[in-house]
Amino acid sequence: MTGARRCRDPRHAARVRPGALTALALALALLAPPVAADGPKGAEADTHFRHGVDLYRDGDFSTALVEFQRAYELDAKYQVLYNVAEAYYQLQDYAHALLTFQRYLNDGGKRITPKRRKEVDRELEKLKGRVARLTVLTSEPGANLTIDEASVATTPLGEPLVVSAGRRKVTATVPGRPPITRVVELAGGDVQTVTLEIPAAAPTVRVVTAPQRSITGPLIAWVATGALTAGAVATGIVALGASSDLKDKLGSFPGDPRAISAARSKTSAFALATDILAATAIAGVGVSIYLTVRQRAEDAPAAPAARIVVYPTGVGLAGAF
Repeated sequence: MTGARRCRDPRHAARVRPGALTALALALALLAPPVAADGPKGAEADTHFRHGVDLYRDGDFSTALVEFQRAYELDAKYQVLYNVAEAYYQLQDYAHALLTFQRYLNDGGKRITPKRRKEVDRELEKLKGRVARLTVLTSEPGANLTIDEASVATTPLGEPLVVSAGRRKVTATVPGRPPITRVVELAGGDVQTVTLEIPAAAPTVRVVTAPQRSITGPLIAWVATGALTAGAVATGIVALGASSDLKDKLGSFPGDPRAISAARSKTSAFALATDILAATAIAGVGVSIYLTVRQRAEDAPAAPAARIVVYPTGVGLAGAF
């Protein structure tokens, strides 16, 4: 298989490690029979696995990784982990390669041949020199941590993170807070700790709009009061005129009883109407004032404060109204 490998991009060919494809072909030989025998999911897993092998041979390691991972999701055969680790290795994701190789050894156990185990142990020794261990502390728990935009854990950490050596972008995010980012430089074998101070939450601006109060009640009351007052004034003027006419009739000689009686009735009627309208207008003033004060009290942010004050010369009411 190694001699027949094709590559679509020379840059990919330069990244393939010597002996990787031989090991990959051996993993395929180990995995293909059991996957094909495990029903529909096993058959689908086998298809993805074979696609991954073809892509790996062509140097498309990122897509090959996706295919290997999908095959493992469908049918978790430990053999697939070897291929996943190899794809990570070619992508220079040394941290994931190391962790996946370790998982491969743990899951495979005694089923892994001594020759293959020795080979993987050599790979692990190389990878240990290409990774670092990073402890991330945050000022508040529950922060989501990302390394180079990939989510890895939530604080507080149970153990240090295994991170590929190099420049790493570490970001901590707490819901409702601005993210905090730190770039760290890690050499192979480093053990470092980085502390991230979570920014304070931005102040929340709440715009409270007071409900629009209807002014119809007080307005109608004042208009009606004004109309009653105008009517009282008008009838009062007419009543004064009728009273003056009555005086003229009474002062004339000889007096006309009928004219005097009519003038007296007219004067009494308009005087009565004036009294009724005036009394109603006065009551309307009271109602209008009450409605207006209540409306303002409802619109005010707080109830009026008032207190009784005793002065040397009397008692008063003080406060804001």
